[in-house]
Amino acid sequence: MSYSFEEIAEDIEASAQRSIVATLEGKQYSQKNVVSWTDELNELILKDACKLSDNLKYVVSTVIIQNKNEEEKSNTSTAASEITMSSAALCNATTDGAVTVKWDNKTLSVVVTVYGILI
Repeated sequence: MSYSFEEIAEDIEASAQRSIVATLEGKQYSQKNVVSWTDELNELILKDACKLSDNLKYVVSTVIIQNKNEEEKSNTSTAASEITMSSAALCNATTDGAVTVKWDNKTLSVVVTVYGILI
């Protein structure tokens, strides 16, 4: 059992990466599937995190956006896949933490952030 997020951060990051690939690899962006994909990702990541340490509370935030193709990019000043995200939390730096995993393919981009807070 882990007593700090730092001890399991690499495992959380690897788990999130595996979950993203398992859920989205080979998929094309589809607005109608985004909600189910984010729900599936969040559940998979939370389940794996709880197996690593059950004395931390976890928060998972998942964002999926559509990537524009090259033709659409040339017709606009910015691409839809260009996104800036920021988060902040007041926590105990010795026990709590967060990891962010980014992944994309030709049609979609995903950003997953996992927060772990000692109970």
